[in-house]
Amino acid sequence: MKHSKWVILVSCITIGVGAIVFGYFTVQGLKIDHESLKGKKIKVLSYPAFVSSYGPGPELAKRFQQKTGVAVELVNAGDPALIINKLRMDSALWADVIIGIDQMLAPSAVEKLEWKPLSAQLNSVVKEHLLVFGEMPFVAIDWSPLTVIFRKDAKDGEGPRKLAKFEDYFKSNPEKVKLSLPDPRASVLGRQWLYWTKHRGLSADQIKSIDYTLASSWSQSYGLFKKGSVDHSFSFLTSVVFHWMREKDRSYSFYEFAEGHPMQVDAAGVLGRCQECDKAQEFIAFLLEPGNQAYMMQNNFMLPARKGLESSGLFSELPKLKVLSYERLPKFNEEIDSIQSNFLQQASE
Repeated sequence: MKHSKWVILVSCITIGVGAIVFGYFTVQGLKIDHESLKGKKIKVLSYPAFVSSYGPGPELAKRFQQKTGVAVELVNAGDPALIINKLRMDSALWADVIIGIDQMLAPSAVEKLEWKPLSAQLNSVVKEHLLVFGEMPFVAIDWSPLTVIFRKDAKDGEGPRKLAKFEDYFKSNPEKVKLSLPDPRASVLGRQWLYWTKHRGLSADQIKSIDYTLASSWSQSYGLFKKGSVDHSFSFLTSVVFHWMREKDRSYSFYEFAEGHPMQVDAAGVLGRCQECDKAQEFIAFLLEPGNQAYMMQNNFMLPARKGLESSGLFSELPKLKVLSYERLPKFNEEIDSIQSNFLQQASE
């Protein structure tokens, strides 16, 4: 009898220990599965100012991971035009999200690469004048008018230099002012300048009245201006807010043309060779959330794309400039090679 009780006691202990061990490993197994889901990662290719430590990318990546458990790998791939060429030439190169495609580059991007369609809900929250991509699979995330930036001197007042027409800028510079410009062969911002001159039908003589210094990217072009190597720079209207806010320097100002300015619309898209395609769409939707739009404005120095969000802080001091129509863009893109060639020849004479 005593022996039977001992056997029963040992059996109960064995079963109990087994149950504990089994339960432990079951819980651990469930935990491992959960953690593996959190280990997912999306890859985002963008331009230097977005992904750098002083740009909005790192903080937005952190916020997205905190919200979804999905990590974001930010890759500095250079100017968006270079990103498209790199992806076209190297089929092994992949990404989930591309940020920085604008309306000038979008047709070429669609022609050279495959993209995932985006949810119609994304464009439904974007401001009307930024719906410039038509049926193409891109959505605006921020934007800015483009203009000529300069440093004020004693004769300048508090506001910008106001001119009626773009042509007046060339007429008002008899001393052949030096202007830094991103090379249109490598930068979409350079193409924006060509579109502006073509849109206004400027002659070769007018174009040559400016002493151009070409740079391979916007950052290099604007760097020449900041160092004082040139007098003016073709850049974002919002560039001046960077100096006002970060450097406390109010000497930076801009030209305002009553007839209108070109605009840069930064967009995002999901690459066809994505690996985390659904999460990529989720990340783009995340960028359009009001709080993240406000954060990008203050740290990417661009204006919000989402409806209902207005400029705040020092951005509210910027005028609401009239912007050009881009209905002539398809024709411009058809002729871009000859337009670039003619401009480069005229600018070098």
